[in-house]
Amino acid sequence: MDRHNLPELEVSRLVWPVGRVSEMLGIPAVTLRSWERRYGVGPSERSAGQHRRYSQDDVDRLRRMQLLIGQGTSAVDAARLSRSRRSGTGAEPTVDALLTAAESFRLAEVEELLDKSFASGGASGTWNELVSPAYRRLGRRFDEFADCTDLEIMLAGAVEKAVERYVSGRELRREGNDPVLLVCCPGERHTLPMTMLQAVLLERSQPALLLGPDANQPAVVAAAERAAPSTVVLWALRRQPGQADLRRQLLRLGYEVEAAGPGWTRSLRTLSEFSEAAEVLTTRRPVAQARS
Repeated sequence: MDRHNLPELEVSRLVWPVGRVSEMLGIPAVTLRSWERRYGVGPSERSAGQHRRYSQDDVDRLRRMQLLIGQGTSAVDAARLSRSRRSGTGAEPTVDALLTAAESFRLAEVEELLDKSFASGGASGTWNELVSPAYRRLGRRFDEFADCTDLEIMLAGAVEKAVERYVSGRELRREGNDPVLLVCCPGERHTLPMTMLQAVLLERSQPALLLGPDANQPAVVAAAERAAPSTVVLWALRRQPGQADLRRQLLRLGYEVEAAGPGWTRSLRTLSEFSEAAEVLTTRRPVAQARS
């Protein structure tokens, strides 16, 4: 059975050695062992061979401790606070709760709400029910008061990190045959929709590679040649110089190309809705068939 389709109860029992947890959190293994000795924040599970392993709850506890220390809390106090299953207010991951925490720059609470949402609703649910509505509300606020750019930036960074934790924690594979290549058009700095779309595709066992915002046209073409994608998605929030030329070049080279985002004219935009994009991109024919 595909481990990505395991029931939630079984997924929650996945366990990891200290080296893997070190990679997931970006904390040296020696530090993790020190925290275990000094503060009792360590692995609670054992493998079949009786080796100590970190559970998902253990990793979540370490993540809360890491966030608290990053906000200036002493290690001993962070360890004490992290032992509570809910280090923040205990609020459910609603749009109101997320924006209230963001407004006060309570970063640990923002991270906790996002992690809860990913754990309960996955990437698609988190985007549709939490992140996208939050950004729509911030957009309306910006149109009226123009006072929330900092919140938009902070929240985007928090969501990007939460996606990485979710993908790493569930061990979703990015690589594989006939991947989807997600590209932020040259000059486009808003990467969050493509980050979330990648997570949704990975949940569906569709390999997906994300090319960041700094790739120029030759770099995008080179990436397509290396990856041999089933589809190239070109994302643009606003119209960028050269994006139409890039689309035409990829089409001339024989790639399936989808234009996504409001930066494309209606006549060229082929993906408008998030759910539509996920469905289309996971039912695409393999590249070998598509070019035959």
